[in-house]
Amino acid sequence: MPKVLDKAAQLKKQSAKDRAALPKDTKQELSGIKKPEKVEVVKKEEKKMKTAEPSRTAIAMAAGKSNSTFSQFDADREESDSENEAPQHTNGHSNGTTATNGNAVEKKEKPTKETAADKKKKEKMTKKDEMRMLAEEEKAARKERVLGRLLNMLLIGYVLDFFKGQTETAKGPKQDGKKKKQNVDSGSSTDMLKKVDPSCLMILALAVVLFGARMGQEGYNPDFSMDGEPDYYDVMGVPRGASVMDIRKAYKGLALSWHPDKNPDCSSCAEKFGMISKAYETLSNVEDKKKYDNKEAREGALKAPGSVDLTAEDFESKVLRSNEVWLIQVYDPSEHACHSFNPIWTEVTSSHGGIARFGRLDVTKQRGALSYLPTRVAIFPTIFKMSRGHETETYIWSGNAEAGSTSLARFVTESYPDVPRFENGQDLSTWWAGDRPRVLVAGPALTKSGSRLGALQVRHTGYIWSDFFESASVDPRFLSEGLGAEHELTGKKDKWLVAARGRGSGAPVVTKTVEMLESVPTALQEIIGKTLGNLAPFISVRNHRQLCGAGGVGHSVRTYCLVIVDQTDDRVEQLLKELQSSRSAYADELKELADSGEGGTEEPFHIQAARISTASARWPSQPKKADHPMFAATWGEAEYAPAFLIELETRRIAAVKSPSLNELFQNIAYDDIKFKELEEEISFTRGLPDPEESLRDVLRHALTSTSGGLAAWLLLSVAAAVLPELSPPGAVAAMCSFTAVLLLLWPAACRCYLAILWPGSNVI
Repeated sequence: MPKVLDKAAQLKKQSAKDRAALPKDTKQELSGIKKPEKVEVVKKEEKKMKTAEPSRTAIAMAAGKSNSTFSQFDADREESDSENEAPQHTNGHSNGTTATNGNAVEKKEKPTKETAADKKKKEKMTKKDEMRMLAEEEKAARKERVLGRLLNMLLIGYVLDFFKGQTETAKGPKQDGKKKKQNVDSGSSTDMLKKVDPSCLMILALAVVLFGARMGQEGYNPDFSMDGEPDYYDVMGVPRGASVMDIRKAYKGLALSWHPDKNPDCSSCAEKFGMISKAYETLSNVEDKKKYDNKEAREGALKAPGSVDLTAEDFESKVLRSNEVWLIQVYDPSEHACHSFNPIWTEVTSSHGGIARFGRLDVTKQRGALSYLPTRVAIFPTIFKMSRGHETETYIWSGNAEAGSTSLARFVTESYPDVPRFENGQDLSTWWAGDRPRVLVAGPALTKSGSRLGALQVRHTGYIWSDFFESASVDPRFLSEGLGAEHELTGKKDKWLVAARGRGSGAPVVTKTVEMLESVPTALQEIIGKTLGNLAPFISVRNHRQLCGAGGVGHSVRTYCLVIVDQTDDRVEQLLKELQSSRSAYADELKELADSGEGGTEEPFHIQAARISTASARWPSQPKKADHPMFAATWGEAEYAPAFLIELETRRIAAVKSPSLNELFQNIAYDDIKFKELEEEISFTRGLPDPEESLRDVLRHALTSTSGGLAAWLLLSVAAAVLPELSPPGAVAAMCSFTAVLLLLWPAACRCYLAILWPGSNVI
């Protein structure tokens, strides 16, 4: 027992020592001596001590005093106080506080548990934020890639990279030369190709395309001039096979137009008249004309006086833009068969020159022109018959010299463009009431008439003027039913009547009656010229010779072309009435002078009106605009007047500044209108619009221009920068949309594209 008491005394004594070592405020707390109003302050101080530093009890326990009963008591009390701490409210109500024995004791709030829905919502929001951040990063990266490709295509990126590399080289340490060489040699050629930027290849491809377009730029002149020595029939302006009387008549008109004494200010008239005199001297003599028509080829050479030597440069302008029927021989001078066939070709060209045009292609020199032919040529000679609106036919010579001319002549005349024929008056009346200008031939059937060649000449005349007039033939018995009793044929059965009228059923009718079929082509040319003189068709590369060439509209006199620019239909109709009034008044003056015996000093001439537009036309049925720089240069020589006169043969031009044309013929006859020659580098015919221009040619012309090349480069740069970022369907949709917008904004390309969809819709 004494030992137990001693043990208790020791514990009590140790506890007293521990209590004495505690701070004063702690002693008061343990003894219960604490004022109620200071409870909150004491607790705040305890909380500060807990957050600032560990409790003294914890320090004591760390020092090995945890076996003390008082220390264990302090630790238990600190834990209990920390659990019961709660914010105190002054109102003393149910805000988490209770009052016990006058002391405010705070109640601890229990933490709320996080539900599964909250966790799921939180995860969803986190994923959405991550996706948004990824999308923004991808958008920024895509924008950077697009901008980089665009700058590279415009060569700006390479310049920036060059200066950036120079700056980094200047800042960085110098690299050993041997190490540089080793790094260069270590890369294979395949790796170097993989590192090539695709934009470099696209720039190179664009440069190749532009260079190819420049090399393939149009180089032909649509003038129908012959290479080498000119054809005498073309010089005289008469068809091949024309009679001596027709040649003499043509010479009389040409002499009045081109004689140097009549044109003292014309520098080219002397040379032109000298060629006319040489042609007339040969063709006006029967024997010389026969020798000229039938002259054989020189030894060792393939000469063909009745045909034109075509080239790759002029094939399109002479053949594909022609209103003629063309027979084209493709030959090889080294082939023996071509030499044997040449006399047959010469014979047929001289006998059938009035119904077709003949040309030749030397395959050894003009391989570029073979691309215009529908089939590949493997056998020489091969002949192609080409005419607008008809399929191309092919003839291969069998080698039989005796039957050669007969079979070739049959090939020329067979499948020839025909003229529709009416066998009743009702169909004739309906056709004649149409809106387009009409030409009608009344007589025996052209395919059954006695002179087959004469009938072919009539069909040929109707065909070459088919762009301006619709032609037909009718039995004379139904003529009065369709045109009226005043046009009824009387007398012989083989009498022929030719009639023509302008646009609209109410236009005046011009008629002429002839006795023989051989005279019908000349009568057709005459009435077509009179009718066309009251019209103003749109001029183009294809018809300018027919409209404005000397003798092109049935006139063997000097012809002036009155070009009316950008005028409305009503204004053009008014100008045509004024022009007809001036023509009639001038004809009366010439008649009076002739009756008085003074008509020999006045030179007759003809004025043919033609229209041209400089406004864009989107539809093929509308006239194509004249957008060639040559036309702008020609119009500039006429001071951009709303109308100007031009003579194709002499290349003389004059502006028509008067608002009225009532005295135009008189102004020309009395030199009131002053003409001047065009500069040598200006070509009016080359600047005329081509209604059949292909989409390939339109693109080539655009790429060869400075503005077009820069625009193509910019568009290609944008496409190369954007398209790689799109999906295949998106890229296709973008290209289709871009093409549609481009066609809407580019009328010339839209016109050609629509012409591809609807062939034959081009207007003259």
